[in-house]
Amino acid sequence: MLGSDKTAFDAYVQNYRATAVSKFREAFEVMRAEEKKVYQHKSYFARIDSEPYAAGDLSSDPDNVDQRWVL
Repeated sequence: MLGSDKTAFDAYVQNYRATAVSKFREAFEVMRAEEKKVYQHKSYFARIDSEPYAAGDLSSDPDNVDQRWVL
């Protein structure tokens, strides 16, 4: 790829990886914000961020599905 210069190759790979990680983190934060915006208090990220979860959303019946999804 970069010839026989191993130092240049290693530097290229290190830079590529750092750039890829940075772009992934940026995209992940955008996805996370969108997920929280769409699902609000039901969001996975809202839960792990210790945001309040509505008590009314909890059900003791595991077969009780959200009725708005029933056709």
